[in-house]
Amino acid sequence: MTSSNWFWIPYELLLNLFQAFLFTWFIDHMLIKKSRERISFWICVLLTFLGYSAFLFDSDSIILAFLSSWVKLIPAAYSVIFYRDHWWSKALWIITLFVIPSTVSAFSYYSFGMFFDKTFQSFLLPSWERIGFTLFANILMWFVLFMIVRFFSGLRENNHSRPKSVVFLILILTVANLAAEAMYYLYPQGDLSTTLFFIVSLFSLFICLSTLFLYRSLVLYSKQSADINYIQGQRNAIDSRLAEISEMYSMMQMLNHDIRKHMQVTETMLSKNEIEESRSYLAEVSSNLENLFSTGCLPLDSALTVRKKLLEEKKIGFIYELCDLQKLPLSTSDFCAVIMNLLDNAAEACERYYGETFDHFVSLSIRHREDMFFIEVVNPCPSRPLKKRNGLFVSTKDAPGHGLGLTVVEHITNSINGICSFSQDGPYFKAYVALPYFEKAERNNE
Repeated sequence: MTSSNWFWIPYELLLNLFQAFLFTWFIDHMLIKKSRERISFWICVLLTFLGYSAFLFDSDSIILAFLSSWVKLIPAAYSVIFYRDHWWSKALWIITLFVIPSTVSAFSYYSFGMFFDKTFQSFLLPSWERIGFTLFANILMWFVLFMIVRFFSGLRENNHSRPKSVVFLILILTVANLAAEAMYYLYPQGDLSTTLFFIVSLFSLFICLSTLFLYRSLVLYSKQSADINYIQGQRNAIDSRLAEISEMYSMMQMLNHDIRKHMQVTETMLSKNEIEESRSYLAEVSSNLENLFSTGCLPLDSALTVRKKLLEEKKIGFIYELCDLQKLPLSTSDFCAVIMNLLDNAAEACERYYGETFDHFVSLSIRHREDMFFIEVVNPCPSRPLKKRNGLFVSTKDAPGHGLGLTVVEHITNSINGICSFSQDGPYFKAYVALPYFEKAERNNE
């Protein structure tokens, strides 16, 4: 920019600052940040602003400042470093940030060129037409990005889409971006007609927006599938609990029948004044009785008793440390669902390693400290570490549906602002759940 045009610098700087803020704001609303700090946000705005402002000293490139690809690498790097989304999600919104400004500005070039009967080069010169063009292009760009944020930012919290599908959409957006870049090379050279320039740019914008709506449909469909799997998991859990209750009832009937027999035998011994024999008999009976749980939560006691018997039949040890559970941090059904899903997941893991030389066991610990319940389940996982796929933890040789129980645990835990984590610690897989206890939860259980 020549010295006679220095009065345009404040205007150009404001435009550059607006564009830097808009692009950084877009990334900040489409991705999930690792932390809530805002310093990195403004650093990204500043670096992007400085990158755009470098074009003020090149009169042939001033109009293309907010279209420069290398400057957009700054918010791209910002998204990679400070956000915890999957790489394909980052790539989708970064390439969108490349396509939107190019296609919107192309539409603005054509509209203002036709309205003012101006050439492409005339918008490079300081004039009222340039002010109108730049304001229109930036407002339109803000509107498009704002609408994308409004309709798509809600998908970022529960993104169940598959990487392959998103990568395919990214490739489509990349082609649209390359088409826009080619237009900006050919049109100023006079190698592209104005009408064709407009049609291609409008078509590229249409491809970009339609691709994003297709992405929204894929995410919503994936979320519905995840919800259906969750509901099916809950139904399976209910069926499992009903079967356990039925088995527990049968056990109680058998126990009641045996106790009556033992009482009759004891009464016969006492009637014959065989006191020592009756004591020995009662001691033997007591040692053979089933070890029943007594935590204060009857449904959980019943479920644990049945689960212990099933584990013993499969030759899997059951180690437990329980506290008083008369007052629970959430509803009885949900609390039992958390415990049983964790135990089922651990039991399935032990069954996968039959034949390997190590102890097969499931360890359950439930502790109550002040206003928190801590649940920890540990099982051996020596040679095939688990991996996370579509939100589910599965083994390298997993069966269909395996890992769904952990998703149920996460859903219930998150519903009361609890914490759950699953980790591989050497040869063991550990599931840890922390549940806050509130008076409201106590009242719901009474």
